[in-house]
Amino acid sequence: MRDSSVVSIAKVNEKAIPFGTGLDTDLQDFATSPEVARLPFATAEPLLCSLSFDELEELYQRAEARDPGFQRPNLERYYREVTFRNDEELEAAAQLLEELYPVGRYGEFPVRAAPVIASCVPPRERFMIPPHLLGNNTIGKFRVALIERGWEINGVGRHPGLEHLELETSGVPRFGEEGEHGVAALGVLAGIRASSPFGIYPNPAKVVIAAIDRAKTCTNNIADAICWSLTKLSAGDVILVEVQKETAGCVVPVEVEHAIANAISLATALGITVIEPAANGRMRLDAQLNLPGLRQPFLSDSGAIVIGAGMFINGKWHRDDCTNYGPRIDCFGPGDPTHTFGNYPVADPDGFTDPEQMMTCGFSNTSAAAALIAGIALIVQDAAQRRFGAPFHPKVLRHLLRDPRNGVECAPREEVGVMPQFEKLAANIFD
Repeated sequence: MRDSSVVSIAKVNEKAIPFGTGLDTDLQDFATSPEVARLPFATAEPLLCSLSFDELEELYQRAEARDPGFQRPNLERYYREVTFRNDEELEAAAQLLEELYPVGRYGEFPVRAAPVIASCVPPRERFMIPPHLLGNNTIGKFRVALIERGWEINGVGRHPGLEHLELETSGVPRFGEEGEHGVAALGVLAGIRASSPFGIYPNPAKVVIAAIDRAKTCTNNIADAICWSLTKLSAGDVILVEVQKETAGCVVPVEVEHAIANAISLATALGITVIEPAANGRMRLDAQLNLPGLRQPFLSDSGAIVIGAGMFINGKWHRDDCTNYGPRIDCFGPGDPTHTFGNYPVADPDGFTDPEQMMTCGFSNTSAAAALIAGIALIVQDAAQRRFGAPFHPKVLRHLLRDPRNGVECAPREEVGVMPQFEKLAANIFD
């Protein structure tokens, strides 16, 4: 018998259509499947639990005013926590879903020998930032929202490198490993050490933190965390998604889930850029994927900038062995350990962390890469506001960051996009 009696659905044309099993996979909202439409359930709660439908309507109206081509994603029709009446009905429904949506097969690329890393690198030493891109303002013009699995509130409160930030938090914090992950990401993005910049964008106007456990009865809800963040942000701001999704034994970007992709498309229409890790799944993301919960085709555009990870080996950038890859990946950042705040990973056997100084060298892979590129995106938006009087639209910003003329590419056929370089961005866009 299965451990859970909860599934998620999308409501389409007044029929109950399954959105996910709530076990270990998520499904598309197949409105045309009569077998699925008849799956029994007893109760259902709206997917969005942190904002009202009136607040969602206001977001829709803002998006339509900014983008005449915006199509409402109908997030109000998604439901969560749908409980079957008994275990037998749950078992029958789960078996039906597995039959309807079989899992595809995947191959992994060969693993290279790991490079020798003498020491981890502070975020700002990864990129040479031209002074004129930073401007003279002590406080940046734009805000950033961090979507995290957990959040160590006390870690931020006691860490001197993050005390300068104006924070607004939401959701249920998790402590330990998951909480420290959030501290590490924010250190890369906006930290200050010894009264000097440490993170890429050290002075955002505000930091909004949304844990994906929205409430005790509304957990693991990434779409809701994104939508709540949108009520706190404006055009030019950035959302950094620091979570990935596991489905059918594969690790993939969160936008494979319909509701999350729709929330990202809403953010894009509002002029808010979403930075999303490609995830540490070692698989190719392309239109041939066949996973439960995968949007078809997967390559359809959510609007997010998807970030892979790279490693600098023998004088060239190569795809990091951890990262997903493929045509959906826009950019990459360094995936080797980045020096940052906190104690992540908490239980590191090799002593990467320095608990007394609350610094770590264990933050890496696509999480670190996405945080680094999010900082670059904020600096570019800040410079655009000063130079042109307005930030770039998210899709224009994505085009600029993934343009090979504005960065460096990995070795041929590695398919992780471009790593932006400030010198080239400054020369090609702002000079």
